[in-house]
Amino acid sequence: MGIVYGSGPSVRPRFAAPNAFAGVPELGVGSLLRFATNNRPNSSNFFVKSSNLLLYWPASSLLQTLLDREQNHRSAVVFRTLFDCYKRFDFYSAYAFDLLIQSYVQSRKVLDSVVVVKSMKECGLFPEVRTVSAVLNGLIRIRRSDMVLVLFDEMFVGNDGLRPDVYVYTAVIRSLCELKDYDRAKEIISSVEKNGDCKLNVVAYNVLIHGLCKSGRVWEAVEIKKTLGFKSLKADVVTYCTLVLGLCRVDEFGLARDLVNEMGLLVNDVSYNIIIHSFCKRRKVDEAVSVLGKMLGAGIEPTVYPYNMLISGQCKLGKLSEA
Repeated sequence: MGIVYGSGPSVRPRFAAPNAFAGVPELGVGSLLRFATNNRPNSSNFFVKSSNLLLYWPASSLLQTLLDREQNHRSAVVFRTLFDCYKRFDFYSAYAFDLLIQSYVQSRKVLDSVVVVKSMKECGLFPEVRTVSAVLNGLIRIRRSDMVLVLFDEMFVGNDGLRPDVYVYTAVIRSLCELKDYDRAKEIISSVEKNGDCKLNVVAYNVLIHGLCKSGRVWEAVEIKKTLGFKSLKADVVTYCTLVLGLCRVDEFGLARDLVNEMGLLVNDVSYNIIIHSFCKRRKVDEAVSVLGKMLGAGIEPTVYPYNMLISGQCKLGKLSEA
């Protein structure tokens, strides 16, 4: 899973390697943990001990291996088995459940991770905020933005012990934009700003700006960009490129040109290519040529791609000699 939380060079576990059970295919998640609960052998006890010592890489590796081998186990059964161990064994924290959730997310079994999150809540346990964030983003990847909003309400509304961070709020804003509920997304941002729950970063605002531009509500997106300075945030290359593309789509080339000038050295060759393509697509080849000049003036060496776009644009306008 690539997650290491508490291990360090001074901690040297004396347990079995993560692949210790690779040659024992008959051992499933449930049977292994029950065996560990009842008998506590050194090797089977590895997962529990490594979890308690915050050695998350070996613990997560073992859990991932077991889940891969036992794909027929329902997530509710796996959770119940782990919860029995939690109560009867020496688990001093609920981090093992975070490992289970992260394993499901990494395996693209996001709906199973939701089952575990809800089961934890029913048992009076709560995953870490970053674990919930991983689940929310996993749901977005499988286009279940509706479930993102439901899970957010279940986990955070009225729960003072679990407070959403910027990544959770960004996932919620992204989900609302996917559902085209831009007004509610703006309400979420206003509420966070008013209550001071957390400090949103420019990425969260870029998500809303992109959604508004995509839906044709470009002027609202422009206004949001104008407010960033008052929030001690600076528009980045994503902000500018998104707005320039949105303005070109509604034929607001004057303001698009102003934003290109305002960007200055923020842009790179990819950003310039996107902007040149947008101008050429709207038959504004002169503006595209001007952008190419700025690109050269900034010391950025263009590839053949922008030249091809400019030649194509000139030909479409019948300016063969200029092409």
